[in-house]
Amino acid sequence: MAEEEQIESLKLGGNIELSGFRDVDPRAMIILKKIIGNYVRKFTDHFKGFVSINIHLKEISKKQGNLQYELNANLDMGKKKYNSEETGRNIFVSVDALFKNLEKELSKK
Repeated sequence: MAEEEQIESLKLGGNIELSGFRDVDPRAMIILKKIIGNYVRKFTDHFKGFVSINIHLKEISKKQGNLQYELNANLDMGKKKYNSEETGRNIFVSVDALFKNLEKELSKK
C-alpha cells in the first residue's frame, strides 16, 4: 500500500477534508478547525459556487527544533478549481497563509 493510501483523512462537515493531520496535537486541532471553518464560511458567504476543499498536511523536516510543515489545498468552486501551497514552521500561520492565497485568487475573478 502506498504512503498516500495510508494517510487517514478527516471530514469536517460535508465539504471539508483534511489529510495528514492525524499526528497534530488535539489542542492544536481545535484551533485549526476553527481557522479552517471560518475561512470556509467566508468563502461560501462571499463567493458563489463553493463545493469543497481538501487540505493535505505533510511534515517535511523533523530535525529537532526545526519541524516544518508543507500544506496543499485544493479548492473546488464548481466551474473552477484553485490550488495553494504553503510551507512553514508554525502550522497556524501556514494554514492562515494558505487560505489567504486562495482568497486572493478568488478575488481576482
